[in-house]
Amino acid sequence: MTAPRFSRRLALSGAGLGLAGLGLAACGTTDPATDAATGPASGSGADQASGDTVTVTSGDGTEVEVPAHPTGVAGLEWSVLEDIIAVGGPLTGATDIEGYAAWGTSTAPIPEGVTELGTRREPSIETIATLAPDVIIGTDSSIPETALAQVQQIAPVLTVLAPVGDRPIEIMQENHRTVGLAVGRPDQAEENLQAYEARLAEAKEQLAGVTGSFVFVNASENAGQILFRMHGTRSLAGAVADAAGLTNGFTDPGDDAWGLGSWDLEAMVANLPDDATILSWTDPADDQVAASLTGQSAWESIPAVAEGRLHNITQMWPYGGPVAMIRWLDLLVETLA
Repeated sequence: MTAPRFSRRLALSGAGLGLAGLGLAACGTTDPATDAATGPASGSGADQASGDTVTVTSGDGTEVEVPAHPTGVAGLEWSVLEDIIAVGGPLTGATDIEGYAAWGTSTAPIPEGVTELGTRREPSIETIATLAPDVIIGTDSSIPETALAQVQQIAPVLTVLAPVGDRPIEIMQENHRTVGLAVGRPDQAEENLQAYEARLAEAKEQLAGVTGSFVFVNASENAGQILFRMHGTRSLAGAVADAAGLTNGFTDPGDDAWGLGSWDLEAMVANLPDDATILSWTDPADDQVAASLTGQSAWESIPAVAEGRLHNITQMWPYGGPVAMIRWLDLLVETLA
């Protein structure tokens, strides 16, 4: 499943602040990568390396054999790109590089020299073939089904699922381990996950005194109506905030795909707890939603807006891996503690 699509026409601000409006499914492994210095990696959930290859379980349950130490990897989804970069994998091709940067994913910026591969829904098969990566990693919607067999002739293809449902954090962690193994960097993946766990424990202590609730939203305008995308506790960002001890003011479970729900302005006014802080995720390139809300009495009557508890959240991708979630925890502490 591909991460939620976002238009560049998403933004919202109030009280001088802005507001706007993934991953690898529990991809277990069967064989660990072999580190040149230390031998087979430990703790990777696999049994043993097979020659110069490792076997990784794709999101659809298919076992895929990949080079133990690839020299070129193509990433077809933003969450995958972030994981590849975060473990230091040899990223050589990426989809929608401009969009990746525009939506605040600078916690793991794309290195110089990476080849643009087209859009996340329709990557350029010709460009991928010319690039000739050792491994291709995407989601179950990155490659049109009619083209999958063709792409598999270029290189082994791993598909991934979204870190949502009943265990978004666990799936995020499994995603990161699998990407680490697939690109020959399982040890760095473990280090990143340990850093996330350490930051979570620290953030929980720092947020222990927070008594009010929060909502994490982005907003868009559709036919003159403002709609707020709400992140419930089954979303990855919502689950991490919950694990840090915070109370989510959006109590709906959200959809089964991403743990997201939707409120219009009327629902925001009627349902947002009076003690809530609004954390808004912004597209800094567009303030049209902000302009449409400014001066609206209903919007300005919301206690969070009237009392200055509307905060802009930037430079993070809420559907990413441990690096993105460390950034999210930092922002929660900076904003709420």
